[in-house]
Order: sequence, then structure tokens, then C-alpha cells
Amino acid sequence: MDRFKYITSSIAACLLAASAHAYPLLTMSDGLGDTVSDNSGTITTSGSGSGVALPGVGGVLSFTGSLGVWSFSLDIGTSYPAIGSATSPAMDLDFDALSSGAGTLTIDYSQVFGPVIDSGVAASIGGTLASGASLTYTTYQDGTQITTASYSASPYSGSQSGSILGEYSTVLTQEVEVTQVGAGLTTGDAAISVPDTAMTWLLFGTGLCALAAFGQFRRSRSPIKA
Repeated sequence: MDRFKYITSSIAACLLAASAHAYPLLTMSDGLGDTVSDNSGTITTSGSGSGVALPGVGGVLSFTGSLGVWSFSLDIGTSYPAIGSATSPAMDLDFDALSSGAGTLTIDYSQVFGPVIDSGVAASIGGTLASGASLTYTTYQDGTQITTASYSASPYSGSQSGSILGEYSTVLTQEVEVTQVGAGLTTGDAAISVPDTAMTWLLFGTGLCALAAFGQFRRSRSPIKA
């Protein structure tokens, strides 16, 4: 194989590896040992949790179910490849939570993205609260908080900004925590987005891959000493 073919094939393999991503995960918990998770249509539960994954397209999780005092007529998580991209993350969580009594519900929606560079993040949310209810919306990168905001009046809405660190592979999470003092319905639509970083990573990654491939080629051409 000549030098040009060797280097270009190595670059292609490197860029292909960089496009990998994991499927989204949607989890509901009441803090009392009752959980329901939807991982691309595969439902797992604990305690009193139960649920059904509804048919959807790639990057969209549609779920209905219940746990403890809570029931969900429809919770929808949307992310890559339905919206955004691996290098320009975008996530949207549309939730509808009805309780028959007092309780706290936590909804987490996560997905692996990357590669991404240091970048700004825009987060927003809006919806309605049950009487006396409160809600906190928080976003995370690899478990580190990006943005957070709390609401106690209905209807509610707000937007926040933050930043993420550049990573080859990173987990972004939207978390909504709803606390109700009695029976009622809380709804919301939460979003997070990151500007497109694909071209920067393409140029940077191509350069690194080219250097690595050229170095390997030179080593393969070096004579073996006795």
C-alpha cells in the first residue's frame, strides 16, 4: 500500500470511530424505590413501576406507565438522530405527570454525544404546575451541573445558559424534579441545545489522524535493525 492510500484509509477509520453514539435513556423515579426506564423501547422497572414503550422513530422515546402515586399518559424524549447531531447535541423532553397524592417525581433523560468542543449551552422549559406544586429543571454534563432553575407558579417558563467542556465522548442529561403536595397534573417541555461543533472537530480530528497515520507509516518503512 502506498503512503497516500495508507494515510487516507487511516483517517477514514478514525473519523468513522468518532461518529459513534449511544441510544437515549429515559428514567422516572419517585425516590421510594419505584423506577421505570425506557432504553430505546426496552422497559426496565423496580418496585411498583410499570410502563409501555410506544412505537417511535430513531432518537424518539415515547412512554406511558406509572409508579407509586404517579402515572404518565405520555412522556416523550427526543434527541439525536431525530434532532441535533453527535457533535451538535439537542434534546427535548415533553412530560405529562399525574399524581393521586403527595409525592416527588424525578425524570432523567440522557444520551451520549461527541466529540464536542468547549461551547455554550442553551436550556429552556415551560409548562403548567398542579396546585401547590414546585419544579426544578437541571442539566448536566457527565454528572456536573450545567444549568438549574426552579419554579413554583403556574404557568411557568424560563431559559438558562451555561457551557460544556470539550470531550471525545460525553453524557448530557436533562433532569426534571416535580414535588406535589396533593393530587394534580404537572406538564412541561424542556429543551437543551449546543451550537454545531462538527467542522472544528473535523479539522482538528483530521489533523491528528493524519499525523498518527504518517507516523505509523514511517515506522513501518523503517529498516529492522539486527
